[in-house]
Amino acid sequence: MEKISGVVAIVGENVSATSILSPEYYGESAEAIDPSVVLATASEIDLSENKEIILIVGQNFGYGSVNESVLVALQKAGVQAIIGTDIPHYVYRNGLNLGLPVFVSDAAADNCSDGETVSIDMESGVITNESTGREFPSEARLDFIKRLMAMGGVTSFIQTLREQETEGNV
Repeated sequence: MEKISGVVAIVGENVSATSILSPEYYGESAEAIDPSVVLATASEIDLSENKEIILIVGQNFGYGSVNESVLVALQKAGVQAIIGTDIPHYVYRNGLNLGLPVFVSDAAADNCSDGETVSIDMESGVITNESTGREFPSEARLDFIKRLMAMGGVTSFIQTLREQETEGNV
């Protein structure tokens, strides 16, 4: 079973999309987005120095825009996964498109602190605070969602299909 891990960075509540990424980058390619401009957080963690981050978000994370560029920027800044208590549907959907795992877990969100190390079992969804040894369940994900995430998300899956069609393998 694949696990991802990283250092926890806590983001406060009511964090708008524009405070995560300037609108001038919306719609830009991943290459054009500079990760150093990403996210003014409530966290004490310097995102520019940590390349494996587990972002724990509060209510209304990313409000104001459904733009995928926001999550692309977070990925470029080293975010491995997002954990929250109430994830807006567009954040979850954009995460699925991009292969950025999003987990809903009240217990994990409430019991992890800045700087602690967290790992997530991608199959079971169990979130482990490696700093304390505590484990927390997350909301169950459908099998096809797990498979899409294992393939790198919807965008990666479609790119693979297109390559196979070009090569005549489909």
